Order: sequence, then C-alpha cells, then structure tokens
Amino acid sequence: MGSADTRGIDDLVSIRVILPTLDDCYLANGLLHINLGEIVDYSRFDEFVGANARVNGYSALQTTLETNQGSLEVALVTPQMEEFNRWGVVSLLRRGERDLEHFTLKSAFGSDGKVLFLPKLATGVDLVCAMGSRLLANANAIKIDNREFPLTVVVPNAARFEVILGNEARIAPLPELLDYCLPATKRIILGQLEVAERYELASKGKKILEGVLSPRGILDLGDVEGVVRDLIYSHGSLEGLYLKVGSGVVSREEVAHWLDAHGITKDRLKLTTVRVAGLDQPGILDDLIHLIRRQGDGVNIKGIDLQGGDDNRFTLRLVVEQLESSSEEAIRVEIGKDSRFDEWVVV
Repeated sequence: MGSADTRGIDDLVSIRVILPTLDDCYLANGLLHINLGEIVDYSRFDEFVGANARVNGYSALQTTLETNQGSLEVALVTPQMEEFNRWGVVSLLRRGERDLEHFTLKSAFGSDGKVLFLPKLATGVDLVCAMGSRLLANANAIKIDNREFPLTVVVPNAARFEVILGNEARIAPLPELLDYCLPATKRIILGQLEVAERYELASKGKKILEGVLSPRGILDLGDVEGVVRDLIYSHGSLEGLYLKVGSGVVSREEVAHWLDAHGITKDRLKLTTVRVAGLDQPGILDDLIHLIRRQGDGVNIKGIDLQGGDDNRFTLRLVVEQLESSSEEAIRVEIGKDSRFDEWVVV
C-alpha cells in the first residue's frame, strides 16, 4: 500500500472544524476558498444548512480540496450541528425536545432492489429526484405496488415502486412539478430549469449567428475559436456569447461588425462547412469523408462534430480546408441526391 495511488479515492481524509456560530462557519469557508481556491473542487461544495440539510438531518458546510495525495474534505459545523450529526435525535431528546415528527422517515423499495428513505410527506417527485435529478426530467409517472400513479402522489411507507419514463427526452423536469415536492427537491428542479433555459437561449443564439457565419464558411464560432478568441473572451465564453445573442443582449449585427473589422472572411479562413442530418444509418460518415477527399489531394478535414439523440436522428458537421468553389458545388449535388439526408447545407 505504500506506493499505491490514492488520488482516485473520494475524501481520503475528512477534517471537521467546530466553530461557535454559523456565521463563523461561512467566514471560515470564504477564507478557505480565497486562500486555497486553486485546489478547491467547486463541483463538490455542499451547503447542508437549514432547509438544505440532508434528509436525515445532517448539516455542515463541506468543501473538498484536491491535493496531490488525494481528496481532502473540510466540514465546518457549529457545536449544535456537530452534536446532532453524531447523535441524531438522541441529541434533541437530551435537550428536552419531544416533537420529533418531522424526523420520521419512510422507506420505499425499487424494482431494482434499491431502498430509499424519504421524509414523511415525500411525493413521487421527491422519490424520483432522490434516485437522480436527471431521471426526474424524463419521468412521466410512477408505479406503486403495481398500480400506476402520477408523480404528484404522496408515496406510502414501505411501497414497492418503479419509475415510468416518457418517450420524449427532456432537459429539465416539467415546471408544474414544483407545486408537488418538498423544498429540497424544489431547489434542484429550479436549478435544472435555469440550466435548461440557458441551453435554449444559447441554442437560439447559435442559430441566429448562422446567418452571419455561413458566408464565411462556418456555422459555429467554436470551429475557429483561435481566430475569434478575443470576441469569445469578451463575453466570458462561447456559451456566454451565444446566450447573450439568444437573449437579445448582443445583436447579430454587432457580431458581424466585429468579424468584418477583424477580417474574418471565407477567403481568409479558407474553410467550408458541410452539415447533414437524418436518421442514423451505417456508413454515413465514411461516405461523406470519401466524397470530400475525392475533391483533391490538398483538401483536409479540419474537424468533425457528430450529435445524436434518443430518436435515432443525427446531425453531422464537417469543417473542411482548401475546398474550391467548384468542389463545394459538386458536394452539394451529391448530397442533394442522397435520400439518407433530410436536411443539409454546404457553406
């Protein structure tokens, strides 16, 4: 074990720091992030405080540091939080509290053998979210003891359940589920809806800019990121730029003006973009590559982007260098005759 690589172990060491008040915990957490920010794993920062406490009542501010020797977890707690974390409801009984109803949990047994422990008032929405927040986006109903119910039903204790998924892939849960779940689940759904809204706006912005980019031989600024780095970074990121265009903060005319001012033209880039879409079938990518390479020895495929979905459809984009206009037209003719593509563009 002396020479074993321990970097893949979650929380190789966990340190608990007990501070007088919750304000002190937040202050210490801020100092931790300021002074050790370069090794903080922000994706694993957990704020199990107040309404965000774990379903079993556990509470702490948790930060994970990624060191060369492995992950180090720092948990910041008050004396009261630590007492409950160690002793649970026994700590409340010691203090003379007798109303412990909200700590009552119920069990639910999945068809795959998984066992969940949920708050007493948990609904099907809470149950599915406990299994996985992404699963909730595509859940349509829940089967309890072999009977199908809407997700809004309150799950009975000791229920056997099975999640029923819909045929339509969704990025986030339906907004109406917010009225039928516990506060912790509601926060997760709101976060997913926010991400979905950003995705939709960024997709809209990307589509808007295609009209500006296509005369330059491209359909996505990401394909020439090195050339337009200053434009992208001035908006934080490529997604940030698309998001601003999609939400109307930045106009397509502003982007076009920047590209014109910096000489970003098709003649300078010497690029052609081929994009096709349709039902997925074997051999499509190989056939397109062969078609492009037939256009001359100097032709080079700079990049390939393939996107697929649950509906067996695909979108394939190839960025090609050094294609003559006559070769572009030849590719258009060949693709136009190919029944495998119901959408295509060559720019």
